[in-house]
Amino acid sequence: MPMWWPGHSSYGPAYSPALDVANEAGANARKAQSQIVEMGRDIDRLSMIAQALWLILKEEHGYDDDVLRKKVMAIDLKERHDAKDGSAAPHPCPRCGRPFARRHARCIYCGAERAVDVFER
Repeated sequence: MPMWWPGHSSYGPAYSPALDVANEAGANARKAQSQIVEMGRDIDRLSMIAQALWLILKEEHGYDDDVLRKKVMAIDLKERHDAKDGSAAPHPCPRCGRPFARRHARCIYCGAERAVDVFER
């Protein structure tokens, strides 16, 4: 005869909310891992696109690697400076002039859409 204790039945393990939480956590971890793999592929693809664009600029317009290196350094220094002194303030709304928060796609005051800078992070 099977032994009995609280939370156990002879028909199998008892329902456990903790088990549901653990299963959901495992599913979330698998989803996150899948997203990481997908982002890695995106980064590889974007890297190849950037390399191709740079080769076009070098071959068709005569730029050299030093020009690229200096431009990357200038952008990096500007971003670091903006982050330190807070001058990376939101852009003003084109309709009402109030500042757009970076996390909003629309002006919270008048509803105008924010123009998206394709290079903004």
